[in-house]
Amino acid sequence: MTNPHLDTAAFYAEVRQLAFRYALAVDSRDLVRVASLFSRESDFSRWGEGSEGCMAFFRGVWEKFGPSVHTVTNHVIDRIDDTHAVGTVYCRAEQQQHDKSWRTYQLAYFDRYTIEDGDWHFLSRKSYFWYVDIDGERHVGHPEPRPILPDAWGTWHEFWNTDREHRDQLPSSGSRS
Repeated sequence: MTNPHLDTAAFYAEVRQLAFRYALAVDSRDLVRVASLFSRESDFSRWGEGSEGCMAFFRGVWEKFGPSVHTVTNHVIDRIDDTHAVGTVYCRAEQQQHDKSWRTYQLAYFDRYTIEDGDWHFLSRKSYFWYVDIDGERHVGHPEPRPILPDAWGTWHEFWNTDREHRDQLPSSGSRS
């Protein structure tokens, strides 16, 4: 007889390891390892699907900057069923640019997970940015057009739209919309 609490603990540990292994694979520029973390069904848009699409995508991304350090922090995971889950991972990423300057990104990954061959994998991983620090100046969002936080959360606007007493105090997230 299996212990459901141990099964649950093992599930969370396995999925959390994906985020940690991803950070290590990115920072060590290990294309094979990063590809092994994604499902064969992962879609990397114009780069293709599965391992080949994953490696083509990351090869292009990694050419844009030098050394990096990804620090994984909060990781909230919700199990959908026996083979699917979703999660949100907070991360602080530091990247050296080709001009030797450093940028610091505060971001969150919105993940979908699936079981494949008995192991958990990323089905998809989307990054959303709070800000990037460039040469000591904080810029809301990301230098390139990307979804930003907290605007990406529907609950953010829901809170401020229903809390009439504080509606005029809605903090500006710097949204480009």
